[in-house]
Amino acid sequence: MAENNFRWLILACVWLLIFSVYASVLSTSVVLGEVAEELRLSPSQAGIILSSPLVMLAVFALVGGFLGDVIGPKRTAGAGGLVLGASSLLRGFAGDFHAFLALSLSLGIGWGLIYPNLPKLIKMWFEEVGTPTGIYSTGIFVGGTMGLAATPSLVQPMIGGWRAAFYAWGLMALTASLIWWCLVKEPHRISGPRVREESRVIGIFRKKEIWILAVFFGLAGNMTFYVVSGWFPTFFMEKGLSTGAAAMLTSLVTVISIPFVFLIPLASDRSGRRKPYTWVRSIIAAAAFAGLVYGPEQLYWVLMCLIGVALTATFIMGLIMPVELVGEGSGAAASGMVISVGYLIGAAGPSIAGYLREITGSLSSSILMLSAVLLLSAGLVALLPETGRKSG
Repeated sequence: MAENNFRWLILACVWLLIFSVYASVLSTSVVLGEVAEELRLSPSQAGIILSSPLVMLAVFALVGGFLGDVIGPKRTAGAGGLVLGASSLLRGFAGDFHAFLALSLSLGIGWGLIYPNLPKLIKMWFEEVGTPTGIYSTGIFVGGTMGLAATPSLVQPMIGGWRAAFYAWGLMALTASLIWWCLVKEPHRISGPRVREESRVIGIFRKKEIWILAVFFGLAGNMTFYVVSGWFPTFFMEKGLSTGAAAMLTSLVTVISIPFVFLIPLASDRSGRRKPYTWVRSIIAAAAFAGLVYGPEQLYWVLMCLIGVALTATFIMGLIMPVELVGEGSGAAASGMVISVGYLIGAAGPSIAGYLREITGSLSSSILMLSAVLLLSAGLVALLPETGRKSG
């Protein structure tokens, strides 16, 4: 098979793997009630179960990135897929909280090994990474939607119970991982001497551009998203909307992302620019958040769509730009650092928003905080070099 055609097979394998990751991870929330009832979990234990994979992602994305630069993205992500698939499947056999928690932590480790290595592999096969990154990122949204929607409506009715749902998604992830091991190849090795892992770690941590991008990704991407998904239904109900209308408005952020996760990187590749797709959209989103606080209810739908597009741009550029900043040699480590730092920053968002609501009596102050955070993020991007084709 010609190399030009084979790279699209690689992209299909990447899509299938990331689809299985998000279907496995997000299916947990829709069966958690049944799991908690059968395993007699307390509300706090159920919360720990939900957050544990995300914590492991934040920790092991950094580890997975450095491993990917040392032994290659195929082997690191492939091993992560096997760990994630086996953990998901074995959760169906868990008999108590501790077993279920251990397997959920293990699932998060696999997630962390996979995630930072996909941008590196794409960079190895594609000169312009925006469009293929957008294509495989649709697998995140489709997989997440299938995990949330198909688990209770299709998977459980067909094969029965929460345990069978974990068997099904675990087998799906293991199948995707086996296909990965059979078909995925790395086109070449990075030329030049192989550096020690310790040197690679120090080099990435000393690169200020990666720190800036990681903080931007954490503030404008993860913190904003987690505040929106966690607190916006309450915010809209404070504004007098019904529970259903509040949920519909909040869901617009993810629904609008599905086409734009492909269209934004396509436009970025064609323009040869990355930075305008970050700072411009941060400013637009900052204005949209202020509009939610001070504007009329009739504009809520439009403003939430603008916020969704801005978050999509931040997310996709957070995958593309680390590899372009440092090149293939340390691309996985750079992606891992951006993911790890970004998710750790993002995790603080809902707590900060809740504290502001507690001391002010309203979520409006929390929403205005997001406007300020996004304006700060736009300023941070100005410190970064252009990484697109027209960087000169």
